[in-house]
Amino acid sequence: MEPALSKIANFALDKITSGQFTNLPKLAITGLLNDFQYSWLRRFKIPYKFEMLDFARNMCNGQNKAVFKATLCKSVENIRNKFSAYIKKRHKTDDRVILSLTFDGKKINAEWIEIKKYLESKKTDADS
Repeated sequence: MEPALSKIANFALDKITSGQFTNLPKLAITGLLNDFQYSWLRRFKIPYKFEMLDFARNMCNGQNKAVFKATLCKSVENIRNKFSAYIKKRHKTDDRVILSLTFDGKKINAEWIEIKKYLESKKTDADS
């Protein structure tokens, strides 16, 4: 059984920020969650509206200074690359599709679906 995606995301954010992520401003955390979700989904060859993730990430750019300081990265692309390397190393075979990641001030919550069900739903949407 795969570990909970919320725990995977929590560990990844904790690692990339050296344990500082819960002390970051809310929009900074939202941006990092978005970057993790983007990196997680990019490895699949699935139809996904990455433009929406990019748009949502841009809404958090006001907190980039805090994010870059906590992650020791100089760009969102660099952060996403770090997440991609982490995911590839530790969760390469996990094929769940993350629908959303949120932080309630105490823990990360993840909404996801099995990739097979996701692809079936997209096929049904395309047939409609």
